[in-house]
Amino acid sequence: MNLLSRSLFTLSLLCLGLACSEKKKMGAAATSANAVVDPVGKAGVNYPKLFCENAPKIKVRSDISEELALLCNNKQPTQEFIDLRAEALSSTPGQIDVRFLRKIQTEADDGADFMLGWVFHVPVRPFIVKGRPLYDYIAQGHQGEKVKFNVTTEKLPDSTLEPGGLHLWSVEMNYSLAVQALPTLALANVRKTQYNLWQVLSGNEELGIAIEHLTESPGDIYKASSLVSISFNDGDGFNDGRGGTVVINYLKFKFTNQGFPQTAEQTMMEIAKALANHMYNGLKE
Repeated sequence: MNLLSRSLFTLSLLCLGLACSEKKKMGAAATSANAVVDPVGKAGVNYPKLFCENAPKIKVRSDISEELALLCNNKQPTQEFIDLRAEALSSTPGQIDVRFLRKIQTEADDGADFMLGWVFHVPVRPFIVKGRPLYDYIAQGHQGEKVKFNVTTEKLPDSTLEPGGLHLWSVEMNYSLAVQALPTLALANVRKTQYNLWQVLSGNEELGIAIEHLTESPGDIYKASSLVSISFNDGDGFNDGRGGTVVINYLKFKFTNQGFPQTAEQTMMEIAKALANHMYNGLKE
């Protein structure tokens, strides 16, 4: 079992005809015997601590308080954060374990609330990762047997960026999703998001955070959708061209499942796995 799955959590299953939910409350993670507890690498820099001290100061364009609370507590990295770093550094390249952190579906209003997470390590440093067009990797979309999504992107002019030099790019993303819920029934919807990338700390090339948030949902299908990815040096370098990158990702969706809760759950996992693979393959070399 991976480190994230061993996190201490509250698990609730409520299937009484009114709602069916599963929650994994992340926060304080259990320390395994093989965990790399010390987050300070060869370069002598505690990147998780630097992130937690500085990420809350950034003027971002959406609420990421839940994601920050999973990783940081009182400007210090949680054990969860330390364990995720250890998991990334010990994982087999290309083998990404995407898992649900929250699954809540309510029959009364066909509501769905999902959170998924995954982590990986790539051998290139964060300075290079931040320079890659992450939005173009996601725009490859997905053409599965029952789940298909397409993405178009438009990079916004630099005049739309927040002042201060830490806001590196902003991109408009347009998604169209088609799901074969039944042999004779296909569900389709569209949504628009904005994707932004920040350097976390001025003068430090080794910390970044990318945040995608919902801006438009015709038909009010989506109540929220977000993707938060933090990247930091694996500890082998500091502004010197050395080290690789650990990337921690959280994907959240709140939407109407249109009466197909099982299909909704399967669709979210398929989408998350596609995004994880696109991101990893684009950043791995």
